[in-house]
Amino acid sequence: GQQHSWEARALKSEGNRDYLLNTTLAQQQAKDLLSAHLPFLYGMLFDHSFSFHPAIRPNPNKIADSNNMTTIGLHSRHGVVTDDGSDIAAEKECLSELLNGREGPCAVYIMSDRDITVELIKNYVENVLMCTAIVDSSDDNSAGFDGKFSEMGSNPGGFWKELALVSSARYGFIGVQRSSSKLLQEQMQYHSIIEGKAIPETCYLPDRERPAAKTTPGTAVKEENRTTEREDEV
Repeated sequence: GQQHSWEARALKSEGNRDYLLNTTLAQQQAKDLLSAHLPFLYGMLFDHSFSFHPAIRPNPNKIADSNNMTTIGLHSRHGVVTDDGSDIAAEKECLSELLNGREGPCAVYIMSDRDITVELIKNYVENVLMCTAIVDSSDDNSAGFDGKFSEMGSNPGGFWKELALVSSARYGFIGVQRSSSKLLQEQMQYHSIIEGKAIPETCYLPDRERPAAKTTPGTAVKEENRTTEREDEV
């Protein structure tokens, strides 16, 4: 039969679970985990539950050196069909917030559900901010979607490839407070912490599916000062 570790066997018993989870060691470990905030925990859960197929993992040559560069992961999402993605004012404001006062080389990883958004941000990053723009150049439409206004973009089959690439950023996160962006934020925060780096600074874009009063464009916040509520909708 299938072999189980002694920990797994011990946790099958309710009495054992109560004992183990109430030990000083367990309580300290729980405290340490929660001190890193929920995005870290969700990122750890994802990382230990799933792994990216080799075909999805990014080409190492496309990964910027986060030890010597300011790297930012940006996910611009549009939930309204009539929004063509041509307005990137909020994205520009967030980039300015996060890069303000930063010196040295910088790189911005970009993903979006609108092709024009990617192109406009890429142009702004390269020609105005003078940073390196990194985007997934593959054409994976294996999910069979067409139409540039699909929920995950014109190439939704490549969402996971984009996530695997853009989550390589370490200094800052730009995105909306919805689960597709949360996946990116959680992966970035988990890997930043286990690599000994600071929690990525965060700038939330307005939620384009909800009244504007609920979010403020270009609001850069430290992870320690933001709500840790995680929304479940996609």
